[in-house]
Amino acid sequence: MVILAAVAFQDATAPSPATTESVSPVLPAPVWVRPPQVNTSRLPRQVHGRVVLRCKTTLDGRLEGCEVLSDSSQSGQLGPHALAAAGEARIKPLLTDGQESEGQIAFTVRVVPDP
Repeated sequence: MVILAAVAFQDATAPSPATTESVSPVLPAPVWVRPPQVNTSRLPRQVHGRVVLRCKTTLDGRLEGCEVLSDSSQSGQLGPHALAAAGEARIKPLLTDGQESEGQIAFTVRVVPDP
């Protein structure tokens, strides 16, 4: 079973490297059109855990440039599977002042063993 949690933030307002204060507003969580689905049939039976990913979002709802921020599974086995799942996922475009915009999201993919 795969469980998702998400947070989004606007990339365009991120502070420059010389700035020490964060000015990025937190936006509502993205609306998943097609959430990431980890293919658990390709995993060893007892592999489970959480993977936190950060991805750029496009105007057409694709996730690009994803990176693993953390992977709680043994030997980091879930990270590559979560990245592959993110490549197939789609969100409704983020809105900034009522206009569709590119941005960045971070979300958690949890894989729990089937009962």
